[in-house]
Amino acid sequence: MIVKPFTMAHVLRATSKHMRRSVDVSIRKTSERWKEFATDSAKSQEVMMTLMVLHDMRNMLDRYQREHADKFRDKHDGVDTEARSSSDESARTDQAQSDQAG
Repeated sequence: MIVKPFTMAHVLRATSKHMRRSVDVSIRKTSERWKEFATDSAKSQEVMMTLMVLHDMRNMLDRYQREHADKFRDKHDGVDTEARSSSDESARTDQAQSDQAG
């Protein structure tokens, strides 16, 4: 059994990644629907307001990450472990694939 280490930075990075992806999907889907309401000015205005709020949400998330960058970084013995965690994940993936093959 692989024991996954826990760090606040990892959880925050994963959460913000999913939040950003969700907001981006909403922006894309809302933009796609804009054409449907070309003749309905009230609905067109609602679509525009929705897009503005979604962009604000994305900007707030970006600003929060920038202003709290230290919380999004793992520190281990003075070394930034963000890069280390990605190489550790790669090693676990390689190990799992070799276990399945053998």
